[in-house]
Amino acid sequence: MPPAARYFNLDNGSGRIRGVFLQSNDMARPIFDAWLAPFHDLGAATMSIRNTTGTDHLSFDAVGLPGFQFIQDPVEYETRTHHTNMDVYDRLQKTDLMQASAIMASFVYHAAMREEMLPRKPLPQPQTRTGTIPDVPYTKVGDVTLKLDAYVPEGDGPFPAAILVHGGGFTKGDKQTYVKPLFDPLSDANFTWFTINYRLAPQLKYPAAVEDVESAIRFVRQHAKRYKVDPDRIALIGESAGGHLVSMVGARNKPESRVNAVVSFYGPHDLERRAVEQKQVSESMRDFLGIAELNPKSIQTLHDASPVAHVAPGMPPYLLIHGTKDEQVPYDQSPQMCEKMKAAGNACEVFTVEGGAHGMGGWEKDSAYQKYKGKMIEWLNETLK
Repeated sequence: MPPAARYFNLDNGSGRIRGVFLQSNDMARPIFDAWLAPFHDLGAATMSIRNTTGTDHLSFDAVGLPGFQFIQDPVEYETRTHHTNMDVYDRLQKTDLMQASAIMASFVYHAAMREEMLPRKPLPQPQTRTGTIPDVPYTKVGDVTLKLDAYVPEGDGPFPAAILVHGGGFTKGDKQTYVKPLFDPLSDANFTWFTINYRLAPQLKYPAAVEDVESAIRFVRQHAKRYKVDPDRIALIGESAGGHLVSMVGARNKPESRVNAVVSFYGPHDLERRAVEQKQVSESMRDFLGIAELNPKSIQTLHDASPVAHVAPGMPPYLLIHGTKDEQVPYDQSPQMCEKMKAAGNACEVFTVEGGAHGMGGWEKDSAYQKYKGKMIEWLNETLK
């Protein structure tokens, strides 16, 4: 790998650069400190050990190519004009673009002229998990076969079970992304667990993904004996877009796909309110719901696809886990969903991750955020007993 092989990502809109997310690679800090020093008077001086989630540099970093994201001011990110040529006419700030261009050019120059490679983090070692059964087909929809991975504890069982639903903005991700921090806690607690693929937007729109989660529940119930599952102790767990899906399935509460507990991590529960607050339809909602702009018809579509709109008596207990610094799904989406559930006579609890941003992958980098794992297992054991 040539010394210049590294990836700098400037992806969060057009805002002024304020520093660099180090992607937990603290060995790069003194190098970047020196490179950024000439730009302190332009407001760029921050080095954060944290990682921003859900963007391009992650794949590079995961395979050993150092990838870094610049910290930016949040200027119109996730609006209808973001990532389009409409940005360039009347929305960008000329001085911000000049500042960001100078910093990016300087970093590229220094990286190209550097004789040594940038420090690299150790690559994660492949791990084999005893009891894991990969790529089990659980349903076929048309020409699409959907698969899951299963983990079955040693022993006779039956065990409580958890079905995991990944995030990814409804458009990306798979059964081995985003939810991996949950594998070990569930295994250690003697849960049978399943992590599933589902049909993604924009190719398949709502309610396809919801129906896939319901199909996974039916599969687990039909094959409970094979996987040592107690059919009266099944939980749904989802994060981000997956948090929305599990909350929706729990709210729909169909007899053949009913579960005994739902855990939603930072799931968007009120799509209508979010869009109205932003005064526009986000890119993920355009893909997921097939709507382009806010009007009475699209607002009704957003309403109908919101778990909060389906709250009714008789739902399973919910645990909603959310970070207070979430900039993608506002924290208040969880307590407001919980209040509506309680008003309908259901059990619901919010566990707050103080200072937590969006994504449990980022929480893995800070021990202060790890209490959610113990809380989840404690709550599941109490709810499913």
